Amino acid sequence: MDLEYERIIIRDLILKDASAFINMASDGSLIDIFGDCSEC
Repeated sequence: MDLEYERIIIRDLILKDASAFINMASDGSLIDIFGDCSEC
């Protein structure tokens, strides 16, 4: 389900989103939430 507002679109995650999340996690700031993604 997608929710669209004037300044944001909220949608389900898709496989193409994986690299963006891996890049965010690789700087260490998301390790507490997602664990170590250095080998993802």
